[in-house]
Amino acid sequence: MSENSIPPNPMPKGDGSVLEYRFSKQLKRIQTQFLYVNGINTPPEVHQNIAILISSITQTPVTGVYNATDGMLGDLKQCVGDWVRIFASQIGEEGFFRDRLSESAITSMASTSVAGRISAPYLHALREAWIAPSDIKPAKKAVEEVRKGLGRNAAALSLFDEITRNLKRPKIIVAHSQGNLVTSFALWAVQAVYGTGGMANLQVRSISSPSPAWPRGINHRIKVYGQKDDLVTWCDPKNWIGARSAGFWRIYFGDNPKDVRGGKVIAPHDVKYNIERTSLAQRLRSDAK
Repeated sequence: MSENSIPPNPMPKGDGSVLEYRFSKQLKRIQTQFLYVNGINTPPEVHQNIAILISSITQTPVTGVYNATDGMLGDLKQCVGDWVRIFASQIGEEGFFRDRLSESAITSMASTSVAGRISAPYLHALREAWIAPSDIKPAKKAVEEVRKGLGRNAAALSLFDEITRNLKRPKIIVAHSQGNLVTSFALWAVQAVYGTGGMANLQVRSISSPSPAWPRGINHRIKVYGQKDDLVTWCDPKNWIGARSAGFWRIYFGDNPKDVRGGKVIAPHDVKYNIERTSLAQRLRSDAK
C-alpha cells in the first residue's frame, strides 16, 4: 500500500460508536475537529465511507458518531419521538419558559405561593444552567441528569460527550438526515448544561434536515443544505413557507437534475449526492483552512 492510499479504517460496532476516520496517513493538523453523524437506515460500512469522503474533502481526520439503524420502521419511530421533543424544546425556549424563568417572574412566584417558594431555588438553578458561560464547570449532578435524559439515544449521548470533552476546541458537525435530530438533541443538552456560551466554538453543516428547530446558541453558525425534491426537508416547518430570516440560517439548494426525478426518489436525500450537488464540499474545504 502506498503512503497516499487510504489506510485501514475502523468499522462502527454499535449505536453511539465514536471512531476516527482518515483518508490518508498524511493529513493536515489543525485545531478544528470535524465530526460526522449519519442519517436514517445507514449500515456501518456506509457511515465509514462517508466519514472517509469528508476526510478526503477536508484533508483532516474525521470523528464519526454512528447513529445505528434499527430498520426503517424503528428509525422512523425514533425520528418522530426526537422531532416532537425538539419542537417542544423550541416552543419552550422561544416563549413559555423564557418568560417564566426571568428573575422577576421567579421572585414573583416565590412571594405569592408556597409552591413558588419551594420551587424557586430549582427554577433559579435551571435559569443559571441556561445562561452559564462555557468556562464555568457545571454541577456534576446537572451533567449526570442531562446524560441520563440522553440515554435513550446512544448517538446523541456520544455526541454530547464528544462535544463537552473540550468545549474550547472548535468543532464542525456534519449531520445528515436523522443525524440532524441526533445533533439537535445533543445541542439542546449542551445548552441546558452550559448555556448558549457552551456552543461558542461549534458549527453545524446540516444536510437534508428534518429537524424542526435548533437551540438559540447555534444561531448564525449553522448552514443548511438540501434539495427541493427531498420530502424529508419538509419536516422542517421553516421550509413550508420559506421562513428563514436574514442572518439566521441559509439553505443551499442543489440543481437536482431531471434524470434524478425520474424514479430515483432517494437520490435528492442521499448524503453523497448532496455533498456533490451543493456548495457543501467547497464550504468544508474552507472550514478546514
